[in-house]
Amino acid sequence: GCETALLAANRIPTDIDIIVHDDDFGKVAAVLSSLRRYDNQPETVITGGGQKVGFVCSGVVGKLGDTDIDIMSDASFEVEGKEFPIRLTDYAVDNRLEYKYGTMQVFLANPFDTILIKAFMRRGEEQHKFDKTDAQALVATIEIDQGYKAKRLQEVGAPEEVLRFLQEVGA
Repeated sequence: GCETALLAANRIPTDIDIIVHDDDFGKVAAVLSSLRRYDNQPETVITGGGQKVGFVCSGVVGKLGDTDIDIMSDASFEVEGKEFPIRLTDYAVDNRLEYKYGTMQVFLANPFDTILIKAFMRRGEEQHKFDKTDAQALVATIEIDQGYKAKRLQEVGAPEEVLRFLQEVGA
């Protein structure tokens, strides 16, 4: 199971980020062996307010045609020395959404997971990132399952800044 970020028509996407369930990462990496693999790579995300947020994940990264693609797994954020796992848990996979396109069946993570990741990152337009406007566009486009939201927030143990962001965007 993987999460594909659903964007409303608020802007043209510049890349594709996909989060894969930890158990599926090895299979995905093997299929996409032409892309560069990394394991437990740490990076620092600077929020729009200047706060440093640590982010660690494993993944494969590269280009598919003209599009940058990053497929991640085993992800967690670190805020003020505390780790917050933001991976696709069994609960998230069990509550994924099913879409059918002709004979093809596609499963997407609940869109709240995209909003939750953006709530951790909170990057601003000065970085050419649109976490807040993307989250607002999603909130305006979907109906948030409040039970799912409560369980996911409990699983990740969201810090106050994340909860405040979610409230600001109406999630």
